[in-house]
Amino acid sequence: MERQKVLVLGDDTRSCLTIVRSLGRRGLAVHVAPTDFRSPALRSRYIEAVVQLPAPVNDGADWTRAFEKVLRRDEFDLVIPCTDRSLLPLHAHRENFAGLTRLAIPDPEHVDILFDKSNTRKLAESLGVNLSPAIDPRETDDPAEILARLGAPVVVKPNRSVRAEALDRQELVQIAGTPQQLQAAMAGRLPGSYYIEAFFAGTGVGVSVLADQGSILQAFQHHRIHQAARGGSSAYRVSARLSPELLAACESIVGRLGYTGVAMFEFRRNFQTNAWVLLEVNARPWGSMPLAAAAGVDFPYAWYRLLVDRVQLEQRPYRQGIYGRNLDLDIAFARKRAAELKGFSRASFAAQWVAGFTRAAIGRERLDTLVLDDAAPALRELQALAMQIGRFCCMRLPGYRTARRMVTRARLRRSIRKTTAAGRNPTVAFICYGNICRSAFAERALSSTLGDWASDILVSSAGTYQVSGRDSPEEARLAALRCHVDLSTHRSRHVTMQLLSAASIVIAFDRSNIEALKAQYPRIPCPVILLGELIDTLDANGEIADPYGGGPAVFDAAFAAIERGVAMVRRCLAESVVASSPT
Repeated sequence: MERQKVLVLGDDTRSCLTIVRSLGRRGLAVHVAPTDFRSPALRSRYIEAVVQLPAPVNDGADWTRAFEKVLRRDEFDLVIPCTDRSLLPLHAHRENFAGLTRLAIPDPEHVDILFDKSNTRKLAESLGVNLSPAIDPRETDDPAEILARLGAPVVVKPNRSVRAEALDRQELVQIAGTPQQLQAAMAGRLPGSYYIEAFFAGTGVGVSVLADQGSILQAFQHHRIHQAARGGSSAYRVSARLSPELLAACESIVGRLGYTGVAMFEFRRNFQTNAWVLLEVNARPWGSMPLAAAAGVDFPYAWYRLLVDRVQLEQRPYRQGIYGRNLDLDIAFARKRAAELKGFSRASFAAQWVAGFTRAAIGRERLDTLVLDDAAPALRELQALAMQIGRFCCMRLPGYRTARRMVTRARLRRSIRKTTAAGRNPTVAFICYGNICRSAFAERALSSTLGDWASDILVSSAGTYQVSGRDSPEEARLAALRCHVDLSTHRSRHVTMQLLSAASIVIAFDRSNIEALKAQYPRIPCPVILLGELIDTLDANGEIADPYGGGPAVFDAAFAAIERGVAMVRRCLAESVVASSPT
């Protein structure tokens, strides 16, 4: 009998990995379509195949076409998107996939309500669910008046975190406590695309549910302990008893909609006063799903059986007081929190944070990636952490930066000599995030200094941001002109495998560039180096930070460092080309 197949769209070590493990353990053939091909989740033994799709950008048209080809080539019993970026194009083009597969996404009218925070508020308000007071800036956009009415601080919330017509953009939630901060948070946002809500002080509480036609089949509650450093998801949380009043709020919304599927209702609760408010609803797989699995609630399999077999599994009790930690996110949280503290407070926080790991010894804590029957994702995560620690320690060794410069220059020379020895023209590719500031400037700065070698040495640039055709911002153009470089005709391009295959050397500007590049293309055929590691930079990591939005002084400093790096590239090119030329 042919095994049933599921395609999971995602790659994170939280919801995606939990779904893969849940369904894989039940004998289903699980395929995964990631955007980060270096994710530890892809090491799972329960992944049968990895499907390559283009990243969903703009309106997702290219992604949708590629996805439809995959469905026509392989038959899947269910497709589960783990992110808004993959769910929204499925929603927009669901008629294209009719008859090809089942989609684990809400009904169209439910997407319109639950993926728009303002619509969710309207529904909750009509049902008497507790909400923080809010103001539509179309009523008044005066920051002082808004703060006077709502109190400080306030939360500026986009109606939609991701929009179907701009899948590559993430709209951010911002907290503002002064008129100046609020004015800055409102700047650039379109009227009607956001609202402003009074901040409710309390603990983050999540109630996760699986529902069928308006009835909740399974519910699970957790409390946040640590927030992810960049906001949004939790880094550390604990399973807790279901609160009857919070569950009732979930039941009223699910019942009114006649909702089918999974969802996580985010609340904030003040445990001293017992007051609470609903913040939003995530009608897709959520980040704390590994904790539910560790506590005994298998949402993915119950969801699969409901959608594919129309079988309602019996509601399961779960263990309370089980802690779940996403190691990567929680380390980032700890770093951020420690940097905010000083002296004894910092030492006390560090001691408490380390002590928290002792819960694992008594079976009360789980890491999102670590399970006994599928340890490879955790080992890959620990390997990456060990490499970060090793780099941190090495950077503090005497003479390390000097040695690093020598090694990086040698790698550059060797790659050029290898190319010329093969009878090809050396090609230098500069890569940054958007290809509108750093890499664009480096490309033109190097090209303008090649002189007689201009026809023999090829120079290009690109960005890991997956949208092409953008102009350089005015601040970048003006700063470049002060360096006698013209960016007025530059248009960004997204890095491709064709560009990487043609390159002799890829030169990036910070480690996030390298990580993003390798996430998209894990097998780059040429060396990848940092420009700052060729020279003596102020940054101990050898990074040249993105100056975007930083003002003239920041651009001037960044471009000055890039010019010094480009001068060293030219010098290494000259030495290598001369050394490789026939005598």
